[in-house]
Amino acid sequence: MNSKVGILVVDNSLGLTGAFKSIIAFHKNMKSKYHFIYALNSPDLGAELEKAGIEFIKIRFVELNKSWSVLFYFPMLFANTIILLKLIKRKKIRVVHINDMYNLLGVMVKLFSPNIKVVYHVRLLPDSYLKPIYSYVVNIISRYADILIPVSKAVLKNLPMSNKNRLIYDASDMQPINKKDTEVFTFLYVGNFVRGKGQDFAIRAFAKSLNEISNAHLTFIGGTFKNSANNLFFQEVQKLVKDHQLQQHVSFLPSNISIGEVYPTGNVVLNFSQSESFSMVCLESQLSGIPVISTRCGGPEEIIKHGETGLLVDKNDINHMSEAMIKLFKNREYTLALGRNAKVMASEKFRLEDSIDKLENVYEELIN
Repeated sequence: MNSKVGILVVDNSLGLTGAFKSIIAFHKNMKSKYHFIYALNSPDLGAELEKAGIEFIKIRFVELNKSWSVLFYFPMLFANTIILLKLIKRKKIRVVHINDMYNLLGVMVKLFSPNIKVVYHVRLLPDSYLKPIYSYVVNIISRYADILIPVSKAVLKNLPMSNKNRLIYDASDMQPINKKDTEVFTFLYVGNFVRGKGQDFAIRAFAKSLNEISNAHLTFIGGTFKNSANNLFFQEVQKLVKDHQLQQHVSFLPSNISIGEVYPTGNVVLNFSQSESFSMVCLESQLSGIPVISTRCGGPEEIIKHGETGLLVDKNDINHMSEAMIKLFKNREYTLALGRNAKVMASEKFRLEDSIDKLENVYEELIN
């Protein structure tokens, strides 16, 4: 019989996201003390949990969004609540941990089983795709959750003031990489093709800069989760490449390629997103000693120190993006210095051990 405290983790991710990478990095290092069971939306993530030796089940989730599928949200929410309540009883679960705020299963569990402790990670900002209902959802989960975990100060300042809030930065367990010397200066764009993630701005800024960075290359790494809206956006990005005649300067790599293979080939990482509650890409890039040019979009502003570990630019400002790209391309020593500073700062400020300790304190507070 398992004597460890049971913790059920609910994760909506359609694929390997920064949110999933962070939470599993925490739990891999805590499984000697707690019995984690994941309820997953994506069967592809099961392989990651199997490697980590963590139990999981598959549940079909429907997210809160603007599409027609939201019509099925509440019937499926109720059906999934019944599934989870049975699992909670069978596995003697003490804590339910929801890995993002747009899943209301935690609220439902609390309504039907008030003795179960509920933790919500909050990984969205008000200007995200949930903008029309953000404040409503935040107020609901703030009322019913026992603890809220914002992943950055940018998220925290948009939550109701409460003694339930516990700021815990995401963290990474990625292994150190050795940078490769390459003849071609490469800008990397790591991120799945979701509208608002900024790949379209990267193409436009790169095209605008090309006269001054003619032998540079732009590499995209990411997928679409086989989502129709994401597929459409990916096709738009590919069309931009053709419209600007950049086929010789731009390449696309799949999302399942190892980060350890990607980062060593890059000189600068780009992130021109509209909204990021944290940004695992920015963190992992800096841990790899690669400076990031990012928009001022929330979380990256806490990860990047402008002019010292990377550069921050305004959202939607292609001129500013282009100028930053040209600056780092032309000033190689400055770019290398930014990378060295970034690695030191990221390693000190976003230590995996610190975030694990804080999350363990949350669990112990609820259990005891």
